[in-house]
Amino acid sequence: MDSRLRKQISRTSIYKNDWLELFEDVVESPAGQKKYNVAWIRPGVTVLPIDNNGKVYLARERKYAIDQTQITCVMGGVNDDETPLEAAHRELREELGIRAGKITPLGSDEILGSRITSTQHLFLAEDISFGKTKFDAGESIEMVTVPSIHEAIEMVMQGDITDAQSCILILKAARFLKV
Repeated sequence: MDSRLRKQISRTSIYKNDWLELFEDVVESPAGQKKYNVAWIRPGVTVLPIDNNGKVYLARERKYAIDQTQITCVMGGVNDDETPLEAAHRELREELGIRAGKITPLGSDEILGSRITSTQHLFLAEDISFGKTKFDAGESIEMVTVPSIHEAIEMVMQGDITDAQSCILILKAARFLKV
């Protein structure tokens, strides 16, 4: 649809904190005025570490919002004072104690783009080494070692990995690595 057919008339911030802002927009379209509720969520990173033997390292963590334990790639928000690449390095160290000699950007995605603005930057981490974790307050993360990217793909296809950014990144990494 041609974006000129929708014109924002007003935007009102309804709620705001460091990680989230909710807006109510009034938009003019050929059918008349319509209200949209839009959420802005701080940009984030999703990182898939793979060692020199092809092992994949994921995180198992209880996710409060869905009240479930999930297996995901490493992920977190981008702070105001850092780039997405810097955030990717930081999140690897914090969550799994991993340092990466090489991090390759694999693009970004927008989940639920019709109502949420939340860019997730996707990275493949290679040439990795292990050290100590440094969890954020309230985090309890367990490392999950998967023997290969093929098995990680199978976990996506079987529904063992359901987090959208993690699914996207695992599939993009497999294509990038030509496996």
